[in-house]
Amino acid sequence: MIKLSRSKLELLFECPRCFWLYAGKGIARPFGAPYTINNAVDFLLKKEFDEHRKNGTAHYLITREGIDAIPFMHEDIDKWRNTFTGIQYHHKETDFLVFGAVDDIWVDTKGNLMVVDYKASGAKEGELYDSYKHQMEIYQWILKKMGFKVLNRGYFVYCRVNKDNGFAKGNLTFDIKVQPYDGDDSWVEDKIYEAKKILDGRIPKAEVDCDFCKYRNTVEEAESFDDKDELFEDAVEFAKELETITAALIQQNFKTGYARAARILDELESAGIVGPGEGSKPREVLKSNEE
Repeated sequence: MIKLSRSKLELLFECPRCFWLYAGKGIARPFGAPYTINNAVDFLLKKEFDEHRKNGTAHYLITREGIDAIPFMHEDIDKWRNTFTGIQYHHKETDFLVFGAVDDIWVDTKGNLMVVDYKASGAKEGELYDSYKHQMEIYQWILKKMGFKVLNRGYFVYCRVNKDNGFAKGNLTFDIKVQPYDGDDSWVEDKIYEAKKILDGRIPKAEVDCDFCKYRNTVEEAESFDDKDELFEDAVEFAKELETITAALIQQNFKTGYARAARILDELESAGIVGPGEGSKPREVLKSNEE
């Protein structure tokens, strides 16, 4: 069984190559600095909603928005909110254990569950990014597979910094908005099969728009260049002045041994400066469009 987290599945939308490296080889993208304010907001909201969960009452925000719901009480709620366990479903066809940690779950008077996600933002209006929508839809899909009745409507609880008030009396205030979202999890299973196909195959090509792939390719090129002979750059300039070139010409021009000259010639071929060898014939120097 292979664990497939919600975040790994989301990565498949961004770049199949990065997904293959992370999910298949454990090579993750560099992680950014932790959002400690977001973590603090999560902690405070969970603390407040847990009081109402324990008492079976609706939180002020739920009442304010006129939502028929209270925080859902379940013996596994702490497990479901744990990053390393979360809500889980074993997709037998692919042998993936699909999982993700929810922020909260509400339940209405008919027993239908609602996925709730907490967000902290400095923006005036909280934007519903595609990744946010995917996150909620994956959770809805997993809960349905776990046998629960789940509404397509979920909620994002946005805590936005009130910039107008500034640091009034040394305190930073937040405005809280409850934003509904009607999810559609019909794509999830297809994406899981796609993930399986990619992991079972060879490493995908780098995505053109993936900054991480661009960085990796640049590093690989730099490392490859560093491995070249110290005469390589001079040999490139020398070759550009010729129509054809041989190891003997490189040896004569740079006063070096023949074996080293032959290696430089091979490096020129690998770099696309000269054509392939044909026995003892001179190599053709390949001209770029700019020349």
